[in-house]
Amino acid sequence: MSTTPWTLRRADVADATAITECAVEAFRHYIPRLGLTPIPMTKDYGAAIANAQVWVAQQEKRIVAALVLDITEEGFLIDVIAVRPAQQGTGVGHALLELAEQRRCGRAMTQSISSPTRR
Repeated sequence: MSTTPWTLRRADVADATAITECAVEAFRHYIPRLGLTPIPMTKDYGAAIANAQVWVAQQEKRIVAALVLDITEEGFLIDVIAVRPAQQGTGVGHALLELAEQRRCGRAMTQSISSPTRR
């Protein structure tokens, strides 16, 4: 596991393929358990970037996690949160959930968040 910090930022359309790869890595272990392919593995992330809020955690030019937020008739929705297995347990998923809470409360995310130092 790399100790290089990750940063959170809004995704752009150029990130769609890397987000798909991240989701496939994060969710593929569910295929044998479910007997089907989880929806996050086949999602059109280009469309999500155009129509929802998509955030990524990036580490050394590599997307290591992604978050898709949407507003529906029922309210605020965390549609997808995907963390590459090598990054699980580093706090990146927690940071994305905190970001989602900030967005839900209407607070703008303007700062770059770096990963904490692990003990």
